[in-house]
Parts: sequence; C-alpha cells; structure tokens
Amino acid sequence: MASPALPTKREALGLPDRHSTEVAFALAEIAKKDLRASRILYDAKLYPQSIFLFQQSVEKAVKTVGLLLSLVRPVKEDLIHEAGHAALLSVLLRRRERLAQLRKNLGILAASEGLKEGRELLMKLGLPFGIPNPSEMETRLRDEAIANEEADYLRRLKSQDLWKITLESDPARPPNTVILKLLSEAEAQWNSLDRFQRLFEQKLAPRMSDPDTLRYILNIHGRALPEVAPLALVTMWHERETRYPPLDPSDYWDPGKYTASSGLIRIYPRLHRHAKRLSDGALAGARSARTL
Repeated sequence: MASPALPTKREALGLPDRHSTEVAFALAEIAKKDLRASRILYDAKLYPQSIFLFQQSVEKAVKTVGLLLSLVRPVKEDLIHEAGHAALLSVLLRRRERLAQLRKNLGILAASEGLKEGRELLMKLGLPFGIPNPSEMETRLRDEAIANEEADYLRRLKSQDLWKITLESDPARPPNTVILKLLSEAEAQWNSLDRFQRLFEQKLAPRMSDPDTLRYILNIHGRALPEVAPLALVTMWHERETRYPPLDPSDYWDPGKYTASSGLIRIYPRLHRHAKRLSDGALAGARSARTL
C-alpha cells in the first residue's frame, strides 16, 4: 500500500496560493503606513482622522491574517464586503479549525523532513512556546456563560449604541469588558513570545535550513492573532462615523465627540501598541509566507 502523500510546507501551514500571498503582503504594507499616519495625526490632536486611519490599519492587518490563513479570498466580494469592517470577526470564528489543522500538519512535516533544530519543538507543541493551542484559546476566549451573555447583549444593541460605548470606553460596560480582558491576555504573552523570538533569531534561525516556517508561525499565530479580537471589536464601529458630520436626525455619529477627554482617545496609546504588534506580525508573517 502506498504511503499517504505528506503535505508540503505551504499545505501544512494552510497557506493560500501565491496571488493571495502577494495581496496579503500588499495589504500588510498599507496597514503599517496607515498606523504610522494615525500616530502622527493623534500627536497633532486630529483625533477623528487618527481613529479613522487606526481603524483602516486594523482592518487591513486583519484581512492580511485572514488571507494567509486561507479564510478570506483575494477578491472584492471578500475584501470589501465579506471581511469588511463589521464582518472582520468572521476571520475569528473560523480560525480554530485552521489552528488544529496547522498543529497536526506541522508535526507530520517535522517528522518527515528530519528537521534538526526546531524539530522537537514542532513535534511536542505543534506551535512555538508562548502560543496557546486551540483548546486553551477556546477556553480563554469563550467561557460559555459569559460569552453567551455578552453575545445576547451585543445582539440587542444598535450601531449607535456600540459607537457610543466604544467611544466612551467605560471599562464596566460590555463589550469594553471583553475588549480590555483580551488586551490584558495578549499583553501577558508579550514577554515570553518576544524572548522566544529573540532566541530563535539569534541562536536557532542561523542554523536552520528553513527558518521562515517558524518565522511565519511566530508572527501570524503568535504576534498577530492575539491582537485581532480586541482591536476588531474596538475599531469596527469607527470608520464612517469619524469622517462625516451628522446630516439628518437619524445620524447618530459626531466627529466632534472624538476629543482628548473621550475614553477611546485616552486609551489610544495602549491600543496603538497592540495595533503595532498586529501590523508588525502581519507584515513579517506575509514576508515569510512569500518565501515558502
């Protein structure tokens, strides 16, 4: 009986075709520049414009991650509609299966290709140290009672409610409670992941024949993914609303509300640190994916 075909690196990682990878890389480059412009505008106290570009940076970085996980197609229907703005969380809802597939395939790949440095790591964990496995992530993100309560609450809210709540950023009000929890959980991983990345680049990568496989995993699954949920939950309500004045009584937004005293503007420096990790991870992961 013939042995089953082993996955290629691209198949094991769940990477899309070359065209999708190039689109992901282009989006990631724009995301970095949008974030840089957002910070410049923030420092100039042009807060509505800063938040608009912040939202744009997060959106493009999340789409980069979605493309590289083969959860989003490089077509207008997906990039503009299916995965646009309020639908960004569609990327999150489908990632668990992709993570489980990645862990399984990496173990097979490590065993079959006889990787030296990094083989034991891949075989034992499937993913590098500091990156939670799917069941751990599921437990952390989806405590059933809280998740159901939050989901019911969000379903009852209208866009104007969510715009106001996230603009005020009152830590006692959902979904801000979830956003802040996810930000703290992401921050708790930063030191261990950064130490591992430094060790990898200094000691391990120079001796590996294919360091970009681990670079891709570290950046997309380690650096970028933990930032997707909290940043998408914050920014999905702040795109159009930062650019237009209210035109009739049904318009609930007001760019004049983006002031130094608003909660969203006060926590911007913290959010910017998270967005930088998201955009840095997305770009570095896309760059590695182009070589695989």
